[in-house]
Amino acid sequence: MISIEKKQYYLTSALVIVLFGGISFFFLPMVLQDIMYRTTSTWFIQTPSVVIKLYFVTIACWAIASLLIYFFWKKAIIPSILLFIAGLIVIVLSVNNYQLMSDNHIAWSELKTFEEKSYSWSEVNELQSIPNENGKGYTIKVNFSDGESIAFKRDTNFNANYWRLQEKMVEHNLPFVGVEQE
Repeated sequence: MISIEKKQYYLTSALVIVLFGGISFFFLPMVLQDIMYRTTSTWFIQTPSVVIKLYFVTIACWAIASLLIYFFWKKAIIPSILLFIAGLIVIVLSVNNYQLMSDNHIAWSELKTFEEKSYSWSEVNELQSIPNENGKGYTIKVNFSDGESIAFKRDTNFNANYWRLQEKMVEHNLPFVGVEQE
C-alpha cells in the first residue's frame, strides 16, 4: 500500500501541471518554437492555433495521468505512463507545426509531417489580403509559382513585422491583391 505522503505528491503534481499549464498555455508553445526555429535572418514566426489546442490536450493528459495515479495507484501505472508518453508525442508534433518568414525565404511545417516546405522570395507570385470569415481581421495568403500557398493570420505580431513584408514586396516587385489594412 502506498503511504499518504506519496499519494499527496501525485495530487500535488496534478495541480501543478494544471496551474502551470494554464499559465504557460499562452506563451510556452511560442517560446519553444522560437528557440527551435529562429535564426538571425528570421523576423517572423507564427504559431498556428492548432498548436495551442494540442498543448492543452497535453496538459490535460498529464493532469489525468497524475490524478489516475493518485486515485488508483497500482492499477493506473500503465495507463498513466501511456498518457505521459502520448502527451510527449503531442508536444513534439505541435512544436513542429510552425510558419515563418525570413530575409531569405518563407517556410512552414504542417502538423502531420516533419517535412519543412520552404520557398525563396523569388518564388512568390503574389500576396492576398483576405478578410476573415468572422469579419474581424485579415489573413495574408502567399501564393507561390508552383501553385502552393500559405496563409498567415494578421495579428498584432504580424502587424509589428508588416514593414518587413512590405520591404520584401518592394524588393521582389510582388503584387498585393485585396484590402490594405493599417
